[in-house]
Amino acid sequence: MNVTVESARGVVSVRCEGRLVRGQETILLCAVIQLHGRHINLDLSGVDTIDAAGIGALVSLQAAGKYLRLVAPSLAVRQKLRLISLDSVFEISESECGGSHSVQPSRVLGMLRLNLESAGKSTIVFCHGRLVWSEEGTFLKEIFFMRNCDRLTLDLAGVYSIDARGLGALATIARWALREGVKLLVSNPTRRVDRLIRLVKLNTVIPMRAVEHVPAELGIAR
Repeated sequence: MNVTVESARGVVSVRCEGRLVRGQETILLCAVIQLHGRHINLDLSGVDTIDAAGIGALVSLQAAGKYLRLVAPSLAVRQKLRLISLDSVFEISESECGGSHSVQPSRVLGMLRLNLESAGKSTIVFCHGRLVWSEEGTFLKEIFFMRNCDRLTLDLAGVYSIDARGLGALATIARWALREGVKLLVSNPTRRVDRLIRLVKLNTVIPMRAVEHVPAELGIAR
């Protein structure tokens, strides 16, 4: 796979050509992660094949804080994104200047509700709704303002949708927990959320398991 990086007038454009598959995805990761800009136009018109590793690279970059705008993705890329319901995660445009088929992330508010339950220094955060763009800030703020917590469980049984920003929020919380010495656990993710977490390999840094617990309707609600 060939990757070309261009920057003009503050806009960073990355063009990929070839096969974005396992063993080749690191070329894209290395090229993009070192770029200073956060907003990147990623031209995928020249990508004729993409697999789970390639899709994982796209999600990993967005979770790492790089906001990707997928420009003119090939039919093969579109079909793969649609097949695993990720076509709504990214902004997709027919050209770098935008287009009639551009898809914008949802900005609807009130999509995430949090219930907190504490016992001693252990806290469970029950999440309900969509952990997506515009909601991850509320999620992070609630976690970072916690005090006297040495064990944190994020129960995702009620989360039916998560996008790259939501995955990025989980990665940020994992780094915060490591820095603060907090034992972090993700419990009861839905099948779709579990699949996406594993796709970007967050399960290697955040323990996940099924746990039976019922919220006592304590704490706050969003």
